[in-house]
Order: sequence, then C-alpha cells, then structure tokens
Amino acid sequence: MNNNTKIGKFFLLPISFLGDLFREEYPFLKMLYYGILDAGSRMKINASFEHKCKALNFSWCRSQDILTPMLMKAMDNFQERGIVEKRFIWSNNIPDVPDLCNAISTDPNLVESVNLWYRTLKSCEAFGFTNAVCNVLQYATTPSANRDAGEPCFMVSADLVFKARTINKEERRKLLYAMAFGIDSIVGSRKKFAATTKDMILARTFGCRNISELNRILCKDKDIAPVYHKASTRRNFDHLRADLLASGMVKMFVGIGRKTYISTTHDFGELKEEIIEFRNHTKTINKMNSDIRNQLIDKPP
Repeated sequence: MNNNTKIGKFFLLPISFLGDLFREEYPFLKMLYYGILDAGSRMKINASFEHKCKALNFSWCRSQDILTPMLMKAMDNFQERGIVEKRFIWSNNIPDVPDLCNAISTDPNLVESVNLWYRTLKSCEAFGFTNAVCNVLQYATTPSANRDAGEPCFMVSADLVFKARTINKEERRKLLYAMAFGIDSIVGSRKKFAATTKDMILARTFGCRNISELNRILCKDKDIAPVYHKASTRRNFDHLRADLLASGMVKMFVGIGRKTYISTTHDFGELKEEIIEFRNHTKTINKMNSDIRNQLIDKPP
C-alpha cells in the first residue's frame, strides 16, 4: 500500500446495521462491504486517470476476477476494436494505455465506473480483501449501501467483521456482537468510559438511536421484538454481560446505582478514580440544579 492510500484497519459503521443483524441473512458481509465502500470514499487518492487505466488494463490481462461485468465487457469491446491487446508488462511506456484512456474518456458513465472501481480496489487492498472488489461494487448498487448520514456510528475492527462474516442464524453470537458494537457507539472513540443505562445499551444493541426509537420498533418489528424480550430479562442480560467481559470485547461493565459504567478499553480498576470523580461532579451539579429549582419555587410571583 503506498502513501497515497493509507487507511486505518477499522470500519466506521452506522448503528442501523445492528438491527439488521436480526433481520437479514449473513448481515456481517454487508457490514464488511459497507465498511470498505465508506473507507474508500474517504481515502485520498492522487493517482492520475492514466494510472487508473493502466491498472484496469493490468487487471483485465492478469486478474479478471476483480473486474465487474461492465468493465469486462468494455475491455473486450476495446480489444475487438484493436484499442488494447491481452499483453501487459507494468512499465511507464505502454502503447495501449493512452489509446485506452481516450476511448474510456468518451463515455462519462465508463469514466465514473473506472474511478469507483479503482477507489474500491485501493480500499480492498488496504484492508487485505482484494478478492472482494466485485462483491463490494455489486453491494454499492443496493439500497442498504445508502444510510442516513446523521446516524450514530460505531468503530469496529475490520478483521473482527471479516471473522464474523459467516455468522447467520446463530442468535446468541449475533447478540454478543451487537451488544459489543452498541456499547462502542455509546462510549465513542474519544472517551475512556461512559455512564449509561441498561435500556440505552439495549436500544443501541438493536440499532436504535435512543429508547423512544426502540419502543417504536418493538411495536412493529417481528424480527427484533422476540430477541429483545429474551435479551432484556435480568438473567439473560447478566449472562450477556459476563460473556462480553470474558471475550474481551468489553473491558468494563459495572452497575452503580441507576447507572451502568462501560468501557471498551479500560477495566474498572484503571478507571475507578475517574468514575468516583465523575459521580461526585454529577452529584454536585444535581444539587446545584435542585437548589435553583427550590429557589424558583419559593420565589413569590
């Protein structure tokens, strides 16, 4: 991977994917494809169009399994017209490439397809999933690839999504992943821990922004409701919490009073002093707010 295509090994995914875990077959594959597409859209690529055409020519000659049917058909057509030949040695002086660039440039749709293909190819290479190029581009044409830009997101290891890609009907494993990812969306990437509630954890586990959205979904979603009702019982929730801690996907899961303190990077021993300070600060603010309310109530009209 060259310096023009540096990228982290993490996906940033919208939380609505977590609800899809319980609605669709092989949902982790869609998470994988979306993550590659999204990362590719944010990559800085300085390659010239001629360089992209050279990569297209090389792939057509040597590794056609990473070309879409549209690009394969276009290259075969260019061969019939004598614009390209199936011979290729990677160098700076390839006679076919200028002619190929000129031929592609006459078709705006083909230019767009080459640009998207090259960007997707670089993203797949960055994550080590080169053979997924065609599948990712096919996924890009589906409604699932277009998500609400305002959704809360969670960050997840690309390798973890890849390992989970074959999980389909194993409800328990999907629940563990969904809860871990939901917790990640609550904590975020900039905080060591977060103070939340069991209800909010369950809301994010099933791909909802908040508890109100979860309640609306439970009234009409026959795939989510039965899984939620099982997961939300105290016994099952405690078992899920224990399994998350044992797996290492969550480091801290501590209930204190009405709040649950969670972290994906630090355990309670490491954060105890910060949590105590946070609780004392919160109590001080609540007391101040209570005093202000009392003053307003006691103040004569």
